[in-house]
Amino acid sequence: MARFNPNIPLRVGAMAYVAVVALGLMSYMFYKAMFQSMFLSGVFSVFYIVMALLLAIWSGIAYRSFHGNVISFRDAFLSIYIVFAFCALGNAFSTVLVNKLVDKDFPRKVYEIQVAKTKGEMKVMNKTPEQQQEELAKIHPEDYDPSYGQIARNLGFMLAGTAVFSLLVAVFIKRSSEDLIRMNTPQTGA
Repeated sequence: MARFNPNIPLRVGAMAYVAVVALGLMSYMFYKAMFQSMFLSGVFSVFYIVMALLLAIWSGIAYRSFHGNVISFRDAFLSIYIVFAFCALGNAFSTVLVNKLVDKDFPRKVYEIQVAKTKGEMKVMNKTPEQQQEELAKIHPEDYDPSYGQIARNLGFMLAGTAVFSLLVAVFIKRSSEDLIRMNTPQTGA
């Protein structure tokens, strides 16, 4: 079995890392709009997921193309997973960067936005003051200020989740490799 060459996945992973950190900083700059608009928050989340997925798939396909359109399942998995791992590391770094270094009051600001948003929603739904207090009691300021342990735990969950997803994507990258070989092989018939 040929040795895995990580050059392509590392390059694409580095691009993904920079993109994820930049997206984290952009979401910080526009956090008021992000937390007040479920649509904008959803669009941003979908963009983040699609970008990570496209970069990971690109890494697998580029690795396969560079090696003559032949790729083993292991190499397909590694070339995809490395990119996802860089995305997860970039996400963890941007969380630490924003919450712990750039703006230590950021979690409090997000908490205040969430309280104001919940109050507005409760008024629109004609909730009683008791029901409003009940809902507001569910919102805790510490939920918006993750500790280093929580950030590490979330990183672990992201790495585990993307490992499973990388397995699924690797199946298709590997299968496409076999299809390309079949298409380029002359058929001998009777």
